[in-house]
Amino acid sequence: MNTVSRRDFVVVLTSAGGGLLLGCRMGERSGTATAAAAAAAAPPPAFAPNAFIRVGTDGRVTLIMNQVEMGQGTYTSMPMLLAEELEVGLDQVQLEHAPPDDKLY
Repeated sequence: MNTVSRRDFVVVLTSAGGGLLLGCRMGERSGTATAAAAAAAAPPPAFAPNAFIRVGTDGRVTLIMNQVEMGQGTYTSMPMLLAEELEVGLDQVQLEHAPPDDKLY
């Protein structure tokens, strides 16, 4: 069996750590350019008059619900009310449950 001295172990570990650090740093720079190009080509953001309603560029309306469905039919009735008020088809309204964010909801 081959024994490895402490000095050799530390040298190899330091070299590997330095290479990993350098590789991550280089990847970050190339990723930044890619992210900037993707942001330039990204579609315009959806119109959001408040924290609960978003209207996409394709005409789809998203309702963010912070209430939990417990058998009252809120996940059915609220999109129906929104579709009626905005005069859009019910198939254009989708419902999403609100993420846990006390500042918004």
